[in-house]
Amino acid sequence: MKEKSNFRKGLERILGVGIVFFGGLISSVGASTGQLEILNKLKDVGSSNGHYIVNHIETASEGYNYDDPDREYSYGPSVPSGFKTKTISKVDEKELWVDSRSFQNKYVDLGASLHSESGGSVSIISRNELECVIDPGDYGWDFGTKPITLWEQDANDPNIYCLRANVRKEVLQNGGVIPLDDLNGTYDSEIPYWKGQTRFDIYYVHLNGDDIINFDDYDIFVNALGRTGITDANRADLNDKGAQADFNLDGAVDSADFDIFTDYWLANKRYDTVNGCYVH
Repeated sequence: MKEKSNFRKGLERILGVGIVFFGGLISSVGASTGQLEILNKLKDVGSSNGHYIVNHIETASEGYNYDDPDREYSYGPSVPSGFKTKTISKVDEKELWVDSRSFQNKYVDLGASLHSESGGSVSIISRNELECVIDPGDYGWDFGTKPITLWEQDANDPNIYCLRANVRKEVLQNGGVIPLDDLNGTYDSEIPYWKGQTRFDIYYVHLNGDDIINFDDYDIFVNALGRTGITDANRADLNDKGAQADFNLDGAVDSADFDIFTDYWLANKRYDTVNGCYVH
């Protein structure tokens, strides 16, 4: 059993009713119900981490969210540096630190910033990373077979997003740690220095790690085709490329995975200015 994060414990205290979210007790959850916690960590300073949770729930409707723009500084003990990191999503100009989405919603816009107590700018030199935790409370809310990917907004074109990480793979192989660019300079309080998206509709389908789908990936897929009994332990093995070919996470490499693979390969999905920069 995974230990609950401090944020999870704090959230339960705030709600005062255990695991109750956004308009009612989730007494029966679908196979694709999921919860993702994202922590924004500064590695070289004494600043507290910003926490963010997104829920993917079949019956959720927009509006059942927690909106408090000052929450990231006011929550928990103060810190010597006088600021915290802040990770939020935005819906209708509301800054959300807990965001509940229905299955129909395929992506969530994210922003990471520094939040100073005074409201003034923050000067900092530090390594920076996001840590993603799937199903932080260990309630079986693991998104079922939905893909979970993290995308980064292009600094020069806000309509383009490039793949930053396959979240499931990073959770299995690297504890969910996803490095961001180092922070080195002066940053305005609450103005995002990083923008991105978490998506639940885009598969991570290149297999040999070169960000291009080609015959090298096809060879890996063909050799894995027909394999069954694939587990998370297999997926966590960096040398087990064939386990990554189970794109829909049903434990087997079969025709369903082949359909996903050929869709991305034959369509040559690389740049799409409407939905983002699909680097596969």
